Amino acid sequence: MKKLLLIAMCLVLVATFCCCEQLPPDEETRKPTDNVFLSELGNPTFYEDFSTEETNLFYSLWKNDTTISFQIDIEPSELYAMSYAFDHKWENPELLEMYRKCNLTIVVNGVSYYFEEVGIRMHGNTSKRAFCNENGIMYALVNFRFKFTETFDGDEYEGTSIYHDWQKDTPEGKAARKARKARTFATMEKCYIKWNKSYDTSYTREVFASRLLWQYGIMNPHVTWTNIAIKQNGSMENVGMGTLYETIDEEFVNRYFDDANQGGDLYKCLYQGAPADMTKFENYGIETASWTPTYDLKTNNDPDEEGYSDHHRLREFIEFANNLEVDDEQFFEKVEAILPMNYFAELEAVNYLLGNPDCIRNNYNNYYTYFAPSGLAIFGVYDYDWSLGNTWNNNDVKTEYIAPNDVRGALGDCQNPVYKKTFLKGGRTAYNRLLNERIAEILESEYFTYEYYKSLMDAFWANYQGVVEPSAVLKATLNQVDCNRLARLDGTSVQNYINTKRATIEAAFAKLDSAN
Repeated sequence: MKKLLLIAMCLVLVATFCCCEQLPPDEETRKPTDNVFLSELGNPTFYEDFSTEETNLFYSLWKNDTTISFQIDIEPSELYAMSYAFDHKWENPELLEMYRKCNLTIVVNGVSYYFEEVGIRMHGNTSKRAFCNENGIMYALVNFRFKFTETFDGDEYEGTSIYHDWQKDTPEGKAARKARKARTFATMEKCYIKWNKSYDTSYTREVFASRLLWQYGIMNPHVTWTNIAIKQNGSMENVGMGTLYETIDEEFVNRYFDDANQGGDLYKCLYQGAPADMTKFENYGIETASWTPTYDLKTNNDPDEEGYSDHHRLREFIEFANNLEVDDEQFFEKVEAILPMNYFAELEAVNYLLGNPDCIRNNYNNYYTYFAPSGLAIFGVYDYDWSLGNTWNNNDVKTEYIAPNDVRGALGDCQNPVYKKTFLKGGRTAYNRLLNERIAEILESEYFTYEYYKSLMDAFWANYQGVVEPSAVLKATLNQVDCNRLARLDGTSVQNYINTKRATIEAAFAKLDSAN
């Protein structure tokens, strides 16, 4: 209770926070105004026309009491084709991005949805690897991406066993192919599932992160738990537990943004060859089988279609971020003409609390930038498997001891000019204060608490405790490291992280108070 009272006092503190300098009147009272286009979890607005059945199914997927199972019926030769593609990625990189064929049954709360001829391939960057032998027997686990609209009649499938001849010269064939191109599951053309590669012993970090981000209207993929089963030696075998993800792409934009804000350039920003730190306009473009750019354009990327992007919005934004001076007399007007600052502060408040060292602020990775036709640049985030104290190096990569406005990050001082000029020390005080206000408000809510986290973890265990571990057949073939990452439930590290993070924030706010 004392800690909550201190946080409440901090709400007053941050309203007068001035970084030991005399502020102009407008900076002391400044309150940005902007639109947040996204909807809260459980009540998203669909701007595309889907049936009531599909939209209701979409809503239900992300509820805590929903149970889901992905059952992958795939031929051994198709499994091996994916594994073979990884082993030969340097001589033939196109194979790695090529969808193979499976039949997929998705069971949601006991109701089965069957899809014949679904595209399947490995998902991820660093997580792809060889995972099965020539007989399709798995010795390692990988992430999978599914495409419900795959037609298997592209040039890459010519002469292969999975080529589909739709007989497009007939009315029936043309109609069948058109139906395939329009096929969706719960309004989604694509989705992906990941196994517990980051060894989250609570199985809940990414679900919690997505719930928290959506609670505050932040663009991110919906995430939930799913059981995974796959055919081995002719029988469906339980793989164990993983997570299901909505895909951020043009379909995502059309789902959540109104007509006036659709059609913009969407970039996936990631650490590929260089960090996506917004310091230079370089290493941008459209992903190919052999190259992934740092700024990967996901919309307006077909040169044969109207609206093909020349990347001028990205270039202008990066130039603006680097050239704008903090003491510019029109600083606020210029920033808020491009960035919705209330939304951005909400995003960073949640992102900061989650403590992902591999994020937009720390490692300049795992985020999206959407340039809406309205002129705004809107950030989105994803991949919070490394968060809440779970990192790839628990000794050196720590975020729970970093104060909200620290320039210091998990991997060195922050280089992102957008952050440096707004939320971090040395940036404009009004935006430092805005971030602190948002953090304090979230800390006063029920959401960033171990009690809320544990309620999600308990829901997971109640729904899935019987299928967490792989079957005996898979245990006998999988490597021991992968098996060990599927068999434990413990939230202690999350509880310790939340307590430490709150203490760090209280100390930082108290220091600001004493400085004033």
